[in-house]
Amino acid sequence: MPEPTSLPVSPSVDDVGHTTHHGDLHSWANAHSADDTVADGAHADIRAAYAQREPDETVHTADHTLVIGDRTAVVEMNVATANTVTVPPNSSVAFPVGTLVEVCQVGAGATTITEGSGVTVQTPDGLTLTLRGQWSTVSLRQRATDEWVVSGDLEAS
Repeated sequence: MPEPTSLPVSPSVDDVGHTTHHGDLHSWANAHSADDTVADGAHADIRAAYAQREPDETVHTADHTLVIGDRTAVVEMNVATANTVTVPPNSSVAFPVGTLVEVCQVGAGATTITEGSGVTVQTPDGLTLTLRGQWSTVSLRQRATDEWVVSGDLEAS
C-alpha cells in the first residue's frame, strides 16, 4: 500500500495572507480516520496536520452546550451575566476521544464549565470549573468517553 505523499487539500489564503485548510483537511481527515487502506504512519501525519490548522471561533451570547462543530474550536462566551458551557454526554454528542475545545470568557459574566448527565470533568486540585475572569481561557480535552480534563485560567476554590 503506498503512503500518501501529501494531503489532498485545497488551501486558500485569507484576508491577512494566512494559508488555511479548514474544510478540506477536516473533511479528508474525518473520511479517512478509520480507513484501513491508509498506512498506520499516515494517521499520525493527518492528525498532526489537522492539529496545526487555525481553529474556528464560535461566539455565544447565552449558555451553550457543546456541539460536534465546537471540536478544535474556540468557544467564545460573550455574556454580561453568569453563564455556562455544558459538556454533553457521549450519548448526545459523540466527540472522538482526544477532542480539544478551547473556551474563552470574552464578556464580563463568569463562565462555568458544567457536566452533562454522566459526564466527569477533571480539574486540578484547588481549582473550580469557573473561569477566573474576563479574557480567561481554558482547554477541555476528552480523555475517555464521558471524561474530560480542563486546564487553564480557572478560579481558585
